[in-house]
Order: sequence, then structure tokens, then C-alpha cells
Amino acid sequence: MTCVHRLLPLIVLFTLLLSACGVTPSAQNPTTPAAARAATDEVRSAPTLTVSAPTTVPSAPSTAPGAAATTISDDLGRSVTLSGTPQRIVSLAPSVTEILFAIGADAQVVGVTEFCTFPSEAARLPKVGGFSARTISVEAIVGLQPDLVIAGTASQQPVVEALEALGIPVLVLAPDSLEAVYGSIRQIGAITGHDQSAAAVVADMRTRVATVTAIVATIPAAERPTIFWQVFNDPLMSSGPDTFIGQLIVLAGGTNIFADASEDYPR
Repeated sequence: MTCVHRLLPLIVLFTLLLSACGVTPSAQNPTTPAAARAATDEVRSAPTLTVSAPTTVPSAPSTAPGAAATTISDDLGRSVTLSGTPQRIVSLAPSVTEILFAIGADAQVVGVTEFCTFPSEAARLPKVGGFSARTISVEAIVGLQPDLVIAGTASQQPVVEALEALGIPVLVLAPDSLEAVYGSIRQIGAITGHDQSAAAVVADMRTRVATVTAIVATIPAAERPTIFWQVFNDPLMSSGPDTFIGQLIVLAGGTNIFADASEDYPR
């Protein structure tokens, strides 16, 4: 088997899972230089808000008529109550933005981060800051009058707390595995009224993953490629076995050379 054939499953899986079609999990594991810089910001210092939260909040538009109030649990174990189907959503992670667009909830998105560049329509939406908490403007979010904000990592907790204090519902979705990503897609679909589209996206992802893993199963361990994934260059950082990237490397038939790392992002 040629080197190209051995690498093909890895390339296919990264293409389908770390692209728009696969709904990029870049909120947890950045795969672009810009997102990597955001991750490095969080490694270097604890996130703090650079702007003070306003004392009053503009009246947000009402949610979809006839929608019943619902209480849901997020990935931090928090209970979040929504008065109805949100019509003005602010996304704080590229992964969340891509999910919203993939399931057809794009018309409900009114604000994103500067790293939300896919699809191209998302890049044209108002920006509320970067990915790390210290780069996100609470004032910018409040000014968009959202009826729901969806965060993509526990490290955005300072922003979550500031918005909660102002009465703005915030859902934190930080999936750390492929199954958790499926769950996040279904949850966002249920919240936004696009549950059938979300189910279709998940079904399509499962089908493509099954195709790749079937190919991987035929490749002897000795012929599988060893992988170094560069998350950032200054400092030089890679991905450990428990990160989403580390899991995808194994799933796609690769061997992570940092599989014995104790840190998520070893330097």
C-alpha cells in the first residue's frame, strides 16, 4: 500500500470533520492560525473582560410567538431557561456558528466572533470580539439585543457571568468528543426550531465517519502514518490524546506522536 493510500483516510476525515460540512470544532481545538492565536491567549493569561458590562440592557425582541418556555442543561451543568424559540442569537465560537448555519438557523444569527469566517455569510455579520473572554465585548453583545448567546468553551465564563447578570440567557456548549458534537448539533437544532435539519446533519456525519473508519480498519498498524499536529508556532504547541484533534487523529487511522502527553496542548 502506498503512502498516499495510507494517508487518504486521515485526509478524508479531517476534511469532512474539520470543515464546514463536518462542523468545525474549532471552539475547543483551533485549526487555523487566527484561532490558534486565540487559544494561545488563553494559555498565556487568565481571561478577563477588557470592557465593563453596562448596567442596563436594551429591550430584546420577543421570541417566536406561541413558543413555550423551556429549561435546558448546558455542558457546564447549568440550567438555562428560554422563554421561546430564540430569534436573535449571538455565537461566541466558530464551531457554534457553523452548526447554526449548517442546520438552517442562519437567519437567527445576529452576531459572531472575528474567527467566525465560515461560511462567508457569517463573516459579514457584526463582530463581538475574539474567542478568549478578555477579547469579547459585553457591550457589543448587549447592543445586538440577543435573546440567546451560545458560548463555545468554559474559559468564556467571565462573559457568561456578565451576561447572566444582565438577564441574557447564555448556553455553553463545549463538546470534547465526536459523540458530544453530535449532541450539541441536536441540542442547537431543538432550541432553534431546526431539529429535523440537525438530525439530517448528524446522520450525514455518521455515514461519512463510518465510511472512513471502515477504510482505516483495513490498514495494518505498522502502515499507519505518525502525525504531528501544529496548533501554534510561538510557542510551538501540539495536541494531546484527550483533545478533539487527538481523538480525530486516532479515528482517522493516524498515530499522534504526542499520544503520551499529559497536557491537552503540550509545548
